[in-house]
Amino acid sequence: MTTTSNTTTTTTTTTTTTTTTTTTTTTTTTTTTTTSTTTNSTTSTTTTTTTTTTTTTTTTTTTTTTTNYYYYYFFCYHHHHHHTTTTTTTTTTTTTTTTTTTHIDKKRIQ
Repeated sequence: MTTTSNTTTTTTTTTTTTTTTTTTTTTTTTTTTTTSTTTNSTTSTTTTTTTTTTTTTTTTTTTTTTTNYYYYYFFCYHHHHHHTTTTTTTTTTTTTTTTTTTHIDKKRIQ
């Protein structure tokens, strides 16, 4: 945008830059438990396996807006410049947890 007076011309330019970064982390934990019981010559074995998967996704968006102001002074043949910068950062985190449990039962008669 440009405005003009008798002695000064002002020019304004605006630049906006947006950067998005996404990071994903996955953690898997497996736990196995075996229980064995013998009753009247019969052995019962139970194996339990639990798997937990946790996925965390973090998204960061940074927006930077820079506005430049240029002032041209005709009466003294020089110009002046200044600028303002505004930065906005937004972070979003999503966590998903999935748990799977498997039971295996076995009996053996002796």
